[in-house]
Amino acid sequence: MWLEAHYIEAEKLRGRSLGPVDKYRVRKKFPLPPTIWDGEQKTHCFKERTRSLLREWYLQDPYPNPTKKRELAKATGLNPTQVGNWFKNRRQRDRAAAAKNRYVHIYVCILVCLCKHINISIVYI
Repeated sequence: MWLEAHYIEAEKLRGRSLGPVDKYRVRKKFPLPPTIWDGEQKTHCFKERTRSLLREWYLQDPYPNPTKKRELAKATGLNPTQVGNWFKNRRQRDRAAAAKNRYVHIYVCILVCLCKHINISIVYI
């Protein structure tokens, strides 16, 4: 309601309907007052409390069945599709990070071998 009122006011001032960027600017200019906002920042799409709960469940089981997804959806206020997408995205990010770490490890091993071969001492930090 708070934002809708500001959107309507901005539309009247501009004389046209607001696009996504216009709405973003209105939200930044008129943040929700403490009386109608719990004060918790939204990071990305979900609140930190929701993301923490998703991470906890992910550490227990990165492949939850539909029943667990529905249970988690109820606990977080998301829908089961959002929960499933979050888990899918998290698994993909973890795979990408693991692959990157493997490449870094291989690179360091090659560097160490080369340095030993040409008698250069390495200082580890």
